[in-house]
Amino acid sequence: MSGFYCKCGHRTSTTVYPSKFEGDLKWQTESEFCSDEAYKLIEEYLNALQSGDDKTWLKKVFSPPYPFETITPIQVIQDLYSRAEGMKGRLIRQCENCQCIYIQEEYGSDKWTTYEKEEELDQPYSRNQFQRYLDD
Repeated sequence: MSGFYCKCGHRTSTTVYPSKFEGDLKWQTESEFCSDEAYKLIEEYLNALQSGDDKTWLKKVFSPPYPFETITPIQVIQDLYSRAEGMKGRLIRQCENCQCIYIQEEYGSDKWTTYEKEEELDQPYSRNQFQRYLDD
């Protein structure tokens, strides 16, 4: 069973979906890229569907064992959207034990940046409070 080990020693499963401790992080430019790709793929599929070439088009985009003959158009559109969404971004994970945050340095990388939980604040610092904090 696959897992992610925090530096505190806690292991979190990475095979559970959806997970309360794992997600995707995308910059706005990456999100826009994924949306544009999804629109492009969906438009191409709808054109192929309209012309009757949808099965041929699907075989160019997806590999077996994709259910080319039995899948519905709405399921194809969902798959195309998921495919486009996975083209950019990084994984983000949180240890459920110590709340450390791990952010993948780049898509597909095995390198992570770690952020540790600091003391709890009732509310975020305002600019003036933060400056006073730095001055002390």
